[in-house]
Amino acid sequence: MGARVGYLVLNAVCISLLALVNAVPWLLGTIPIASGVGFLLWIGMVITSSSFERKAHDSNHGTAVVLGMIPALAAWAFQLVQTTLHAVNTNSNMTAALDSLAAAGLNPQGMIALSQGYLLTAIVLASTMVHIIERDFIYAAAWMAVASMLSATGIIHAYRVVGNAIEPALGFFPTEVSHQFAIVYAGMALMLAAFHLGEEEYKYTWSHVLKMVTWSKQRLPRHTPAAASIDEDTPLLLRSQSTLLEMEK
Repeated sequence: MGARVGYLVLNAVCISLLALVNAVPWLLGTIPIASGVGFLLWIGMVITSSSFERKAHDSNHGTAVVLGMIPALAAWAFQLVQTTLHAVNTNSNMTAALDSLAAAGLNPQGMIALSQGYLLTAIVLASTMVHIIERDFIYAAAWMAVASMLSATGIIHAYRVVGNAIEPALGFFPTEVSHQFAIVYAGMALMLAAFHLGEEEYKYTWSHVLKMVTWSKQRLPRHTPAAASIDEDTPLLLRSQSTLLEMEK
């Protein structure tokens, strides 16, 4: 709708004012939630569709939008699974339920890992893909390095099963999942850094080195000792010849 960054700025200003005056509970109690859901749904659809629009001079960042939605979809899917398990059997054990789901072929471990800190994960993945599309591989590598550090400290992806709940696990490599994601993200960072060095302005292959060596050899002056001595003695010989001519006159 043409708002661009202005929409985000207005949102930040309004939410800050509501939080400062503690008007959020009053607003929630006054305006029915159902009346605002349609508006929020419309705004979300417009923002998503605008991400897929491509102009002649712009890049299409739709792939980054889709990639950024995956962690949120994983969190929503796990919430549905968790709610269903509690509704069907209130005394069910989460560990046994996860084992049963894995035996049935669902394999919920990846879904749970993506749901932990899914907002940060979405930001990191979407930002990485944007820089890949723009061929700014060094910035994409930096985002992957950030993701590796976040995974290593348990801020994203790490979780523990405690009773019937899934809780985040913080610390330095708190779980095996943290090791796996941290290693994968670090490998991606190294690969993207290699892509950056492979770009044309940073491309120094063996053929380039040979060309530079050949060019430097061609630029070097070639002087022999005899030629150097002749060049040094030439002014003296000319002066002596001119002196002899003057004396003969």
